Amino acid sequence: MPSWTCTICRQIVELHDDGKPRWPIKAYDTCKLQRHYVDRTCIAYGQPDVARELASMAKAAARQAPLY
Repeated sequence: MPSWTCTICRQIVELHDDGKPRWPIKAYDTCKLQRHYVDRTCIAYGQPDVARELASMAKAAARQAPLY
């Protein structure tokens, strides 16, 4: 079965015969862009440039967050 490797999380996701990804629960649980899914598909699959920008914004926000 063909597969796709996420450029953000480095997870391997199997593709159906129609080319659509099969996202197992385990992949979603460890996805770095869990809140950025489009039609049950991680944004990194269809829009990798946007996904990289979102990931870099999240890292920058985490660095600026105060420690309590």
